[in-house]
Amino acid sequence: MPLLSTRRVAAALKLPHIRPSKRDVELAQRTLWEAGDLDWLLDPNQREMRANIIKGTDKYYVVECARRLGKSYMLCVMAVEAAMQGQFVLYAAPTSKDAQEIVAPLLQQILDTAPFKPRYDKVLGKWRFPGGGQIRLFACDNKTKANRGRGSTSHLVLVDEAGFIPVLDYVLHSIVGPQTLTTRGRIVLASTPSDEPDHPFTTIAQKAEEQGFYVRKTVYDNPRLTPEDIEEYIRDDAAVLGYSPEEFKATDVFKREFLALRAIDTNLVVMPDWNGRASEEDRPEFFDAYVAFDAGGIDPHGLLFGYWDFAKEQLVIEDELLLRDNETTQQIVTLVKSKEMELWGVDKWDGTLRANEKNTLVQSTSRAQPYLRVCDLGSGKLQLTIDGVSFLPTPKSDKLKWVDAARVLFRQDKIRIHPRCKHLMRQLRVTMWKDVHQNDYRRTKDGQHGDLIDCLVYMVRNLRRTKNPSPPGWGIPTGADVWVRPKKDQPSLLPAWRKYM
Repeated sequence: MPLLSTRRVAAALKLPHIRPSKRDVELAQRTLWEAGDLDWLLDPNQREMRANIIKGTDKYYVVECARRLGKSYMLCVMAVEAAMQGQFVLYAAPTSKDAQEIVAPLLQQILDTAPFKPRYDKVLGKWRFPGGGQIRLFACDNKTKANRGRGSTSHLVLVDEAGFIPVLDYVLHSIVGPQTLTTRGRIVLASTPSDEPDHPFTTIAQKAEEQGFYVRKTVYDNPRLTPEDIEEYIRDDAAVLGYSPEEFKATDVFKREFLALRAIDTNLVVMPDWNGRASEEDRPEFFDAYVAFDAGGIDPHGLLFGYWDFAKEQLVIEDELLLRDNETTQQIVTLVKSKEMELWGVDKWDGTLRANEKNTLVQSTSRAQPYLRVCDLGSGKLQLTIDGVSFLPTPKSDKLKWVDAARVLFRQDKIRIHPRCKHLMRQLRVTMWKDVHQNDYRRTKDGQHGDLIDCLVYMVRNLRRTKNPSPPGWGIPTGADVWVRPKKDQPSLLPAWRKYM
């Protein structure tokens, strides 16, 4: 079996700094294993993280750290120590590949130094220790695979790379949580910060940091890497991404992967230009109201209600609906009517839209009726009218172009959002492109797919920005004090006063 270094043997046996024999080394190693002390397997940084976790008194403890820091190895050492004490240990890995190619070899590497050999059950992914303890390894690619982690009790739960487990909430609350109820077991989550702003690990890490059950470690804390090693890693990663080392250090990738900072990849955020602020606007006397509808299918149904302020050249989003219960079309129409009545006083729906009338200066039978409702009806449909509520189809081609048009309005401060539109604001903050090709949005953990952002884009691309909603002649002064240019058949005053020039 692998042997301890001379320095560690001398320290373990409290020997003077001499060169111990092979027998002394084997004795020291066996003594430490029998004492259940595997501290000697860790470097100083790993030892500090382990000590902080052990001192923690909360159910959860979070380690947020850079890559190449040896956190998985530290978790494996903790798992073996607990199993030697007769405890049941659950070890969650993000994927089956991670479990088989990273975690299992690390556990085996540690156990190769032991004077005993735990029995490994390949079918159950479980190591059984002589004292009754066990380590159970399972993957969390999806809910089906995560279900293999179900069991009766656990004393210690180790969740590796928690920021990259797609079903983390399910794992914590449906798999491992019930197993720690009677044992008062600890749950340790260790990960590089997630690149998804809405990932549950981000929320858990923030809460743990506030309460003091948290540690953050950067790549510069790794005692096994020299400054030259770190700079080499930086140069290599920068070259892959096409940056110089200095440019790479300013990126979100460097901040997240090397400094363990919660920095999302702004290149993948769909609407990075929104300033994050909401405001209540004074509605003008005359305005054109718009409604945008994104039919969900398997996704939630999204609706936005807003108006174009012609004088200020601003799109104001006043309200929203995000419907998650597979509502029927009739139910959606009922909710639209209620919202239009509440916002704009609409009290009559006759199947018409002012934007669809030949003479847009003629008001509909209901003056407050929205100027335009748009919806992604699909190809071949000219109009959808149900119970007097009409929607016109919106074009959907050139999506990236119109997303960019909305971003330009945000940069120009031409889109204002009412504080009640909480779902829209959250989607503006967290919706990301699926990949660098920017063809589709990434689906969030709660099943949303940027539905309200699509509504916003539909509204932007269908705005009639040059149409003045005020009645003809509104605002033009009249009366005796207003000078009117004389008609051509009236005598001109010019000859009469020209002689004075």
